[in-house]
Amino acid sequence: MKFAHLGAILFVATLSVVPPLPATAKTITLIGPRSCSYWLKNRGSEKTVPYSSIQSIGAMSDSTWLFGFVSGYNAAYPTDKNLLAEIDAETISLWMDRYCADNPKSDLYNGTHKLFEELQKITR
Repeated sequence: MKFAHLGAILFVATLSVVPPLPATAKTITLIGPRSCSYWLKNRGSEKTVPYSSIQSIGAMSDSTWLFGFVSGYNAAYPTDKNLLAEIDAETISLWMDRYCADNPKSDLYNGTHKLFEELQKITR
């Protein structure tokens, strides 16, 4: 009986020091997914076209989608830290600009995942 309790105590103690599991490749279904190619196209138009244009509406739509998605991702991210506490919307947008320029065939989901990996590293 003593050994059963000792085993349970060791098991619980081990859980408290095990880091979160790394992300695994899995298929994610997003409602209204955004590709990096569209992000870059719309973000470029944001700087050159008045907001009344259709492309600018696309840029605003993409940004709104991204900020909502990033906020939800932050709430669900497996850490006790608020990883968005020291970052603002403009910084997120600029980070995604760079990510998408480097990975034009990717999407905002993967960009968000990479953003949170980076935030996890710098907030430790």
